[in-house]
Amino acid sequence: MDRQVDDLTELVLQAQTGDPAAFEELVRKTQRSLFYTVLRVVQDQHIADDLVQEVYIKAFQSLPELKTPE
Repeated sequence: MDRQVDDLTELVLQAQTGDPAAFEELVRKTQRSLFYTVLRVVQDQHIADDLVQEVYIKAFQSLPELKTPE
């Protein structure tokens, strides 16, 4: 597995234990690429901003249900 993926996996695992700094770091490391991916699809900066925010809210709420990758 790639080192960046390992780092992100570790941040997810830490965030699952309730570490808010880990989730903040996860957002920081992924926000830019997620935003530009969404922007390419929707072609509107404001809509992209809203969608990215919704993605992170849903991701945070779903942390307890995530399973460890095999």
